[in-house]
Amino acid sequence: MEAIPPFPLHWPQSHPRTEKPRTSNFKDNLTVAKARDGLLGELLRWKARSVVISSNAHTKKDGTPYSTFPPVQDAGVAVYFWLKNELHVIPCDEYKTIQENLQAIKYVVESLRTIERHGGNKLFKTASTGFKALPEATSARHWYQVLQIPENASKAQINEAYKERVKTAHPDRGGTAEKLQEVVLAREIGLTRAK
Repeated sequence: MEAIPPFPLHWPQSHPRTEKPRTSNFKDNLTVAKARDGLLGELLRWKARSVVISSNAHTKKDGTPYSTFPPVQDAGVAVYFWLKNELHVIPCDEYKTIQENLQAIKYVVESLRTIERHGGNKLFKTASTGFKALPEATSARHWYQVLQIPENASKAQINEAYKERVKTAHPDRGGTAEKLQEVVLAREIGLTRAK
């Protein structure tokens, strides 16, 4: 987790960005401190470990964002944490302010805790799979180089190239787990950037 900085924002490559953030319907008196503390409380109740709140808000010595700071251009927030020996990330840039995005992540965590308590283990695993933090690229090659396609490839071209590359990258077909992971990550990144 040392590689994930609380400041500046470390957005997960596998999650697309919101083009036009909006204003939420959260309480008018919502502050960064209230949203931050509410989120940390939910994560504590969930028994999450090694929490890193990454944003463009300057941080205190403990790595949590200050309550007051000038407005920032990019109000996205990504919360990284360990849960049951797996690294998870919940990113949010849906809203115009850091406190709104923190509050949204708090609600997501609260919902996932409820699913885990009442929905059974299988349902929880299905609901939380999208929040597992994908590893950073393991090679110096760009995603399109891994898939052997042009950088401006369409989603259809990316998926087609992925099917071809996975045939040789899979450990059952002479590849390795690392090569397969590289191809899977390249597809994820490419799909977030394709038009």
